[in-house]
Amino acid sequence: QEQADKAMSANEWYAATFHYAWLIKNDPEQVKYYDDLHNAYDQLETKFKEQDQNLEPHLSPVVRESIALPRGSKLAEVNSG
Repeated sequence: QEQADKAMSANEWYAATFHYAWLIKNDPEQVKYYDDLHNAYDQLETKFKEQDQNLEPHLSPVVRESIALPRGSKLAEVNSG
C-alpha cells in the first residue's frame, strides 16, 4: 500500500499500476485499490498514447489480470471460481 501510494503521489504511473494490481490480487474486495489501479492505469495509458506507443506489451501479467476484474464484491466471486 505504501509503495503504491508513493508511486501515485510521484506520478509514477507504471509503478503505481503494478503495486495496485498486486494489492487487488491479495485483497480483491478493496474497492479503493480497484479505483486507484484504474486511475493509475488511465494515466499510464495516456502517457503511452502521447508517445505513440502501445502499452499492452509493457504490462505485467498481474496488471492484465487485475485490470480485467470487475469492481467491488464481485471480485471475490471471480477469484473463488
